[in-house]
Amino acid sequence: MFGATLLGMAYIAEVCDHLRTLKLDFDTSPEAMKEAQWPLDAPLRGTRPNSKVTTLDVHMSPVHEADVAAVAAVLVGSFTSLSTILQNGKESTGTWRNVQDLLPTLYAEHDGNTLE
Repeated sequence: MFGATLLGMAYIAEVCDHLRTLKLDFDTSPEAMKEAQWPLDAPLRGTRPNSKVTTLDVHMSPVHEADVAAVAAVLVGSFTSLSTILQNGKESTGTWRNVQDLLPTLYAEHDGNTLE
């Protein structure tokens, strides 16, 4: 599969600070995921998260169930306002829906809050 890596997407998020919606095919292959992962308890990378993107369309990009938490963590570190993940312009399902559903919990943890 050809597509942007999560690290490439994080770079786009940082440098395109007027971006509000992003539509990309993502490479979530094991090799690409290994590059993007860092321990969940590690400090965030030195990026400036994008605060304007609220919707991400991943087209038909696959994501494996085992990578849901890691993908969500990268998205939380890259976008401070992301709330919706679409697949080809439609509501996400399956593992991408699991990623979307995890975002509020990770945002709360990032902000030092807990969701009850």
